[in-house]
Amino acid sequence: MIANFNKLFSPSIKVAPAPVLSSNLDISETNAFSIGNRGNSFIYSSVNVSRNPLTSLDGIQSFRNLRQITLTHTKVTSLAPLSGIISLTTISASKSMITDLMGLQTLVNLEVLYLDGNKIQDIGQFCVFSNLNKLQRLWIQDNPVCSNQDFNPVLRKVVSRSIKNLNERVLSADEQKQFRVPVPGSTPVVKPSKPVASQPIASSPGFLVSEIAQLKNESRANLAKQEGIEKRLDSIEDMLKVILGTLVGPENM
Repeated sequence: MIANFNKLFSPSIKVAPAPVLSSNLDISETNAFSIGNRGNSFIYSSVNVSRNPLTSLDGIQSFRNLRQITLTHTKVTSLAPLSGIISLTTISASKSMITDLMGLQTLVNLEVLYLDGNKIQDIGQFCVFSNLNKLQRLWIQDNPVCSNQDFNPVLRKVVSRSIKNLNERVLSADEQKQFRVPVPGSTPVVKPSKPVASQPIASSPGFLVSEIAQLKNESRANLAKQEGIEKRLDSIEDMLKVILGTLVGPENM
């Protein structure tokens, strides 16, 4: 009787295991036109949508725990939907149709970025690299912007000294020193050469505040430099007056 009672009121309870945050979603080569609703998107740490005709990453915003995304050989033009997924460490976006990088400036943990073989034309887009102080590998060759005469100087100005591999080439220690020293709160300013309609200004106030702070610092530095030059000129002028007065006499000056 007691055994039956225990059996009735103490059944074996099976608890479903919690989802593991290390699942991979691979929908490559599936003729997918969109990412769409993929169920419990928070469980995925890796997504592969390569070799699909999709033109937009809309829907990726729900993948809040992504560490890696692969979208090579797609028709995607903008990486803006990735903005805010700060867990991302790797983006593989080679040989697609990307023109817009705005939004990447929020991905402060990004270490690997493949952008080779895209359609990037505006060198002003490189301002997004200014916040990526952990970036170690950047492939950006075979883009129209590479023919810009300012390509290399601007790249060295905005890319952090953390860079180890650039355009498939391992950099020496001396070469690394040519890149930007990461300073918290300091953002090198690179102005776009043309308006970028998709730039998410409202979504990145911190980035804009950093730009304003940098401009103020540069303005103060230039003003201080100008004042220093004026003081030196005044000093030189006084010395010349003394020398001339000695040579020709004060009455002949």
